[in-house]
This record gives sequence, C-alpha cells and structure tokens, in this order.
Amino acid sequence: MSQGHTQLKWRLARMLNLTGVSPLLVAAENWRHRGSIRAINCHATPAAYRDTFERQLEYFQQHYCDCTLDDLTAFMNTGRWDKPKPGLIITFDDGLASNYRVARYLLEQYGFTGWFFLPTQFLSTPPSEQPEFCEDHIIYVGHELRDPEARERLAMTWDEARTLARKHVIGSHTRWHCRMLPSLPEERLRDEIFSSRRILEEQLGVPIRVYCWVGGEAGTYNPTAARLIREAGYEFAFVTTSAPILPGHDPYQLHRTNVEPNWEIDQVRFQLSGLVDFLHRKKRREVASLTGSRSS
Repeated sequence: MSQGHTQLKWRLARMLNLTGVSPLLVAAENWRHRGSIRAINCHATPAAYRDTFERQLEYFQQHYCDCTLDDLTAFMNTGRWDKPKPGLIITFDDGLASNYRVARYLLEQYGFTGWFFLPTQFLSTPPSEQPEFCEDHIIYVGHELRDPEARERLAMTWDEARTLARKHVIGSHTRWHCRMLPSLPEERLRDEIFSSRRILEEQLGVPIRVYCWVGGEAGTYNPTAARLIREAGYEFAFVTTSAPILPGHDPYQLHRTNVEPNWEIDQVRFQLSGLVDFLHRKKRREVASLTGSRSS
C-alpha cells in the first residue's frame, strides 16, 4: 500500500472512530462471529511502543478472550467456542528481541498468550551480523534501531525463546525468513519448511505444531510449499488474509489481520471492524486457490 493510500486509510479510521461508526462495526462483527477466533499479526515491540501496545491489550481484554494452542485445537476439532467473547490470537513475526523484552511481560500482565513465529537462522546469527541479515532477508527494523537496547542485538536469543516456550506458543517462520516464491526450487522450500521445524524442536525441546507464511503478498504463496507444510507435520498454518477463523475452517489457511503495536485504538478498531476483511476477499480466494485450501 502506498504512503498516500495509508494516510487516507488512517484518516478514514479516525473519522469513523470519532463518529462512533467503528465501535458499532466492531461490536456487530464480534456479535456476528461470537463463536469464532480472530488472529492478528504484529512485528516489533520496542520500548517506544510500550504505551500504545498496552492500550491495545486493555482494549482486547474488553472485547476478546485469550486463545491458547489447546483452545485452537479444540475449536478446530469441534467447531465450538464456548468462551463469552470471540477468541483472540496475538502473533508476532520475525523473532525480534523486543518481543521478549517488552511484549512478553505485557501479554502475561493482561492474560494473553503470545504466538511467536521465529526464523531460525536469524536467532543463530551473531549480533553484529543481524542488521545485514535483516536487510538481506526483508525484516523491517528501522523502529528497533532507535531503541538503545536493540543496538546490541536485534534477534531474541535461543535462551529467551526457550523461556517463551514455557508459557507461550512458538511456531516456524521458515529458516531464513523466506518468502515462498514460485521460482524457488523444491529443495530450497523443503529446507525452509522442514529444517526450521527440526531446529526449533532441537533448540526448544517442545513439539512445533504451527507454521506461518512469510510476507503475506499473494505471490508469496504456492502449491508446492503448501504441500510441504502438510508433509512436514505442522498441524496449523497462518496466512495474512484478514478474516475471522470460523468453525470448519481449513487449519492450513488460518487468517490473520495486521495490527501493529504502535497503532492507536482508532486504527485498531478499523482493522477489526470487518471493513478490511471485505477488502481482502479477492486475496483470500487467490491464496486459497494457490494453497489448495478449502476455506476462503
């Protein structure tokens, strides 16, 4: 999305919030899908974002219930969500150290489970080489570099990941933060999908059941990678296609809606109001076709 389109979107978000439309749309969406789960995807959580992220968690606590991996498994098996409000899965891409330093503590304070999707080679890269890794593999860290703590290390350590795994969910985000482009040979796709799971399980000592596609652009999904994700033994896969997760949903096509931790509540409401879901309907169909999904 261009900068001009983004600015227009956020002006619309503010107007809808000020006129009371966004809160009504979110309430209607949550009532209509009260037996569903919404997954959101986040990235960096540097100290500068702490206050806005905490305001988001306060808002989420009012309108959603936490969703653990056991909760998701039960929902996918039975189609039932028995909690009083829709479920919320809060995911974090890229394995950034700020997710451990900041997000982890706030999540636990507000009673939410974090779902952390890690590109394994990033965690294994020496700190001095991590800025170059981010540049080469399209991990956006400009906001991180303004945080004094992040200047020493951009990626979380394996010890920090092990600590997260005790209370939260860890999933694969490939080995090298790799977009699954159609031009990549199957051998490379297999390494990204299979090796990342093996490395995570060896490092963390827990089964890795969840995979998350990198990038989210429609051209970064392809049938070969979708087949390999199933063959590798993952039980769930997340895509970035903005819609609630409904009963009967394909476990390999779990939608996520982008909500960044530095966004104000009017922006968050806009993302969760159902308007963005409507705008993504064509992309959902395209991604479902590319991945062989039964859900769109």
